[in-house]
Amino acid sequence: MISPEDVYLVLNMYAKNDYVNYFLRLNLEQISHKQFVELFEISIRNDAMKVALHIYMRYLNNSDMDQNMMQIFIYTLRDSLLFHEVKLFFIHEHFDVYSIA
Repeated sequence: MISPEDVYLVLNMYAKNDYVNYFLRLNLEQISHKQFVELFEISIRNDAMKVALHIYMRYLNNSDMDQNMMQIFIYTLRDSLLFHEVKLFFIHEHFDVYSIA
């Protein structure tokens, strides 16, 4: 039997490296909603957008998107050339929670 903490650590590694095939094979029932939000942030920080999209589409709500996540998207746009279209989609889709101030 694998503990929820072990599953979360494995998911953390998958989110950092965009191992989407392995991510999809795991039983994710033990992972809390808060942990999915954290994994989403880890994914976008590491340009693991395939895993981020799966988490976003399956486990997050619109209310989970906040100004902190928008800042992460802006920083990753500046720091990385990867997945610009996907990052811009998220910024456009959740522009209402972003504040330029």
